[in-house]
Amino acid sequence: FLTDTDEKIGDFVLELLIGLGYVNWIMHIPTYYQILNIHRHTGKLNGVKHIVLMMIKDIKTQTEYLKLLLSGIIKENPNAFNSNFKLKTAKAFGQFFDTELDIVSLSASTDTEYFDVQQLLVEQISSLLASVGVSFNKPTSNRADIQWFNQMVDKVTPIIDHDAKLA
Repeated sequence: FLTDTDEKIGDFVLELLIGLGYVNWIMHIPTYYQILNIHRHTGKLNGVKHIVLMMIKDIKTQTEYLKLLLSGIIKENPNAFNSNFKLKTAKAFGQFFDTELDIVSLSASTDTEYFDVQQLLVEQISSLLASVGVSFNKPTSNRADIQWFNQMVDKVTPIIDHDAKLA
C-alpha cells in the first residue's frame, strides 16, 4: 500500500477495517451466535462453547487493537477521513451487511435467530465504524433478544485503554 496521499491513507484504513474488522470478527458473528445459542437452550456443546468463547476473546483483542491503531492513524492524518472516505466505507459495509443477512436467512432456524443476528451485526459494525467516525444506519427489529450474547462477549473482551500514550 502507498500512503502518500489522504485518499490512499483512507483506502489503507478501509482495507484494515475489512480485513481485521469484518473478515476477522463480524462475518463470524452468526456462527458464534448459533453455537452459543444451541448451548444456551440445550446445555450441550459445552466444550465447543468454551472454544468459541476463547476464539471470541482472541478476535475481540485483535479488534480492540485495530481500534487503537486506527485512532493513531486518525490523529496523524485527520484529512484522510473526509466525506469521500466515510461514504466509501459506509457503502462497503452496507454491502457486507446485506450479504451477511442473505447468508443468515439461509441458515437461521427461526425468525428470532435471524432478527437477533441482524441486531448483533448492526451493533458490531456500528461500533467498528464509529472508531473511524463513520455512521452505520440500518433498520433493525425490536424483536432481538441478544443481551445474553453481548454479556458473554463482554466477559471475554479485554479492557484496553484507548487513550494510553507511548512514552
